[in-house]
Amino acid sequence: MALSRSWIKRLENSASSNLEWFRLHDGTRFFYDRDEVGQQLFLHGCASIRDRYTADEDHELPEILRMIVDEAANPREVLERFRSGNPEGMFFDPMDLLDADQNPA
Repeated sequence: MALSRSWIKRLENSASSNLEWFRLHDGTRFFYDRDEVGQQLFLHGCASIRDRYTADEDHELPEILRMIVDEAANPREVLERFRSGNPEGMFFDPMDLLDADQNPA
């Protein structure tokens, strides 16, 4: 059975329909699932709050967040995608990742 180009293209499009991307320093694209990054931001925010009240060592950033902070050509623009329309009501501001990375404790 021969596969048509249009059929393969439709499969590719449906497989990547929930993916977004950002450009890396080297010019390549990094694809990610927006929901996955949102979950990682939430868990990171919870861990950051917990770390303030425990003697545990600071946790490390999840891989996707490290990619955004260290490898994205424009990390501020990528993190801006995850900000709420109500900054005062945000549980965790993604821009804090940039501030923490530039001013390590």
